[in-house]
Amino acid sequence: MGRLLGAEGFISAGACDATAAAMTQAGAAFCWLDRAGIATRIPFAAVPWDAGVLDPLGGSLRCRRALSALAGRVVIQRGEVVSVGDDGSTVLSDGSVLRGDRVLICAGAATSELFGPLGVEFAPHTRFSYQGADATGVACLSAPEGYGLPLGSTGRWAFGQQVPDPATVRGLFPSLSPVDRVECFTVGAPWLDSGGDGWTVARRGRVVAFVGSNLMKFGPLLGELLAQAVLRDDLPNELTAI
Repeated sequence: MGRLLGAEGFISAGACDATAAAMTQAGAAFCWLDRAGIATRIPFAAVPWDAGVLDPLGGSLRCRRALSALAGRVVIQRGEVVSVGDDGSTVLSDGSVLRGDRVLICAGAATSELFGPLGVEFAPHTRFSYQGADATGVACLSAPEGYGLPLGSTGRWAFGQQVPDPATVRGLFPSLSPVDRVECFTVGAPWLDSGGDGWTVARRGRVVAFVGSNLMKFGPLLGELLAQAVLRDDLPNELTAI
């Protein structure tokens, strides 16, 4: 199957004192980088940041590998869900009804529609992919201008921004050209931290709903906690103390 997390490392660049403080508090290994150190790890970047923090254990997620690994351990039944009742009955668009002791709704932008109000808003988000220099093995990046990462072994570089700004991207990565884009959603809620990381969870009857932002990196932990949530009558404290 291979690794589910790359070994490229992760750089928090720019205003990164808070990142260093959080990693120190957590006892996580990291080191400081100067401008030249960042350029060494992202060689096609015109580095504007004076300093950065390197997390040597960070890396680019191998999403397809992870999804394939999960799909090999569960039974997948595809269908369009119309509604989910408090008793766990789930109505599909073809009229059939599935019933379970517990139902977990993790449907992204459709979660509130199926469960009810969760105090979140969704807005369109676009992430572009670029080529022009080999990004294989290049460190992941979080900076005030956006976030970037190598796309596995494709050699492409992805860079996302809250508001797409081609001029900024050209300034940061002058040798790269856009070749693809992913249209998705970004989550807005008062409980999200300044970096946009966080989640909310709720229960009604036999149904548990979960929605959040920037959560792929928490995948193994959240998978375990959500499994506990549907196997117990109460929600794990680790899910609700956010």
